[in-house]
Amino acid sequence: MSALKSITKLFTSLSNPIQTALTSIATGFLEEIGKDAYNAIKEKIKVGVILAKSFSDFRESFLAEAEDDSIKLNVFEGYFKDKETRTELNKVFQGREDEIDFDQLEKIFEQKCSEFAHNQLPDFNFLQGMLDVIEGIKAVAEKYEEFHSVMTQVKLSEIKKLLQKRGLETNPTIAKRKYLSQLIEMNNKLRFTGIPDLKEKKDIPIPSVFVMQRAVEEIPVQDYFF
Repeated sequence: MSALKSITKLFTSLSNPIQTALTSIATGFLEEIGKDAYNAIKEKIKVGVILAKSFSDFRESFLAEAEDDSIKLNVFEGYFKDKETRTELNKVFQGREDEIDFDQLEKIFEQKCSEFAHNQLPDFNFLQGMLDVIEGIKAVAEKYEEFHSVMTQVKLSEIKKLLQKRGLETNPTIAKRKYLSQLIEMNNKLRFTGIPDLKEKKDIPIPSVFVMQRAVEEIPVQDYFF
């Protein structure tokens, strides 16, 4: 199943009010950062599919199950309406995806949770959520050539060549996160072998540990007075 079909299937499984809300959020988002790209596909697809995967995971991740969807939608909508969010994600349409500052995007996301959800942070994989949004945009681009050409301004064949290099992480904020994650994972696997037996070890005298003061030159007392 293609990426677009998978996301579309997820979108149609959401309730109608959620579908409508996501379509509204995504429409405003695309009109703001890629109006020409949005106009190229608006008659063919519900653009809410771009946000479907990310919102579905976000929705399921709230710690308090009693919270209704209106609060979650307010956080989600507030985030994607934020000027800085759109400035960063606009880089997808400018061929500058490697320059997206995911640390700044996460900071904005936390601010929206503070504003709309009473400081309640969902147990949400933020980075993966944003990558899902970008993947959703690309999935639509692959399906509709006119959207793709407007979004990338590069021939599809050239883009596919670039995608073959996906194994190399060029975005610094993603690379940093992956490095820290791998570092934590490796440190968790370190084994503590215990404290060595010191019974037969000789005590170390203090002079061997600290550098003792030594007089280099004796200064006559009278030299201290003027």
